[in-house]
Amino acid sequence: MLSINNSTSGAEAHLPFGGNGKSGNGSRQSGIWVLDVFTRWQSLNWDWSGKLQKAQMDNEEVPHNPDFKI
Repeated sequence: MLSINNSTSGAEAHLPFGGNGKSGNGSRQSGIWVLDVFTRWQSLNWDWSGKLQKAQMDNEEVPHNPDFKI
């Protein structure tokens, strides 16, 4: 959930809102634990070394061409 320069929509994912008994909206699909149930973990690896790293499948050296332009 992302909101930039705007108020929240009232649907806060970290706040459960199911009520007790017949109060609330009847939904208990909220709270921080529901993020683990309905989402999947992903990872992001960021290389701060500043150099190009070889992937494991790379096995051939590519010669440097200083005249190459994009």
